[in-house]
Amino acid sequence: MLIDCHVCNSKVDAEIIGKHNNLDFFATSTFLLNCPACHTALIAELYEDLDEGKSTWSQPVRVYPKPKRLLGADIPPIVKNSIDEAERCMQAGAYLAATAMCGRALEAICRYFKTKDNYLGGGLKELRDTGVIDAKLYQWGEELRDQRNNAAHATDTEISHQDANDVVTFTYAIIDYVFLLAQKFERFQVRKLERSKSKIKV
Repeated sequence: MLIDCHVCNSKVDAEIIGKHNNLDFFATSTFLLNCPACHTALIAELYEDLDEGKSTWSQPVRVYPKPKRLLGADIPPIVKNSIDEAERCMQAGAYLAATAMCGRALEAICRYFKTKDNYLGGGLKELRDTGVIDAKLYQWGEELRDQRNNAAHATDTEISHQDANDVVTFTYAIIDYVFLLAQKFERFQVRKLERSKSKIKV
């Protein structure tokens, strides 16, 4: 089974040691795998989906150890594509490229919210001033912007695995806040208001 090994930092044809099927409404197949190169134990899952009434299966996804982050459908494609590319760069050990793609993800967020400033620095300020992000996330965004500039321009700057990994983590935090937590809070407030109205009617 082809799967990403986090130790080898490459896609490997892992040996299947065991398999478990969960046959609920949407079935899941879980596999215990052995990496043929480093002999690390991996756990992967495949998910059943229905496409126009036909059953299809996803590509295997590593769920242990260090599972890959999965972004929901609420994330705009322009943002999701950039952070997915950053993940692939991390897997390949291309840390400068991963950092640059995280910067692109931030630019995509600015574009999604139609900031007037074409530059990332100005766009982040607009997101802060309009309440899309708070002061702490703005600080993180500024640090990401600085790292992106180092990665995108021809300088002597080197970016380590740890620094690139932190940049990816901070980028996910901003994405989660902007597109997931904020929307969940808005929905919570709507439900709360609806409950209040129903009590008043009673």
